[in-house]
Amino acid sequence: MKKYIGIIAITAAALLAVAAGLWYHQIVKQNDKFEETQSEVKSESDKKQESVQTVEPELSEEEQRKEEVEEIVNSLTLDEKVAQLFIVTPEEVTGVGVVIAAGETTQNAISQYPVGGFIYMSQNLENPEQVREMVKNVQEYSYQRIGLPLFISVDEEGGTVSRFSNNPNFNLEKIDSMSVIGATGDPQNAYNVGAKIGSFLYDLGFNMDNAPDADVLTNPSNTVIGSRSFGTDCNLVSEMMLAEMKGLQDQNIIPVIKHYPGHGATEAD
Repeated sequence: MKKYIGIIAITAAALLAVAAGLWYHQIVKQNDKFEETQSEVKSESDKKQESVQTVEPELSEEEQRKEEVEEIVNSLTLDEKVAQLFIVTPEEVTGVGVVIAAGETTQNAISQYPVGGFIYMSQNLENPEQVREMVKNVQEYSYQRIGLPLFISVDEEGGTVSRFSNNPNFNLEKIDSMSVIGATGDPQNAYNVGAKIGSFLYDLGFNMDNAPDADVLTNPSNTVIGSRSFGTDCNLVSEMMLAEMKGLQDQNIIPVIKHYPGHGATEAD
């Protein structure tokens, strides 16, 4: 009897040992699988994180331009930044009595004073070919000097303030005064004025027009502004001014609203 009990005890112990071994093996296997899964998850997470870190968001066109502007501005010296604030007549920087061309003297002047732009008067404007050549040259000199274009401007309001319509060498039909345009009450007429002037100027190489006149004529004795204003009503003047601005802008011309802080109530210039 004792013999059978011993055999049963040994057999039970063996079975328990086998069971324990199987259980341990299973636990180890499960643990290995868990660690492998965790490793895969971590690896995938690292890949995603790396992907997020290495992929830079695309900048919008506006953001790209802003970065370019900041880069250019940061590259300028203080003197260059100050010079860029000014739009002057070409005579101011060249010392020449009347400028009708842009050559070595103008190039040297821009090299010394890289201004933001030029404003041309009637005396500077002889014929279309002369103007185009002069403007082309000054733009080249500015790009060479500072990497920026110039504002090329003129006072072309139409009516009594025109640098071109009184010169037979330029094919610009005389435009009515803004008081006449304003009297129609139709902003489309003001838009047409801006588009006509803008198209003409752009063809010559200009990119800025010192117009429209936004003064509200509140003083009947004001002969300096007079017919240059769209009228005496601020709402009408605003509508007409905005319409002319749009006409200029649609022809790639920058409008300059004037006169700040207001010229409509004055009597003197």
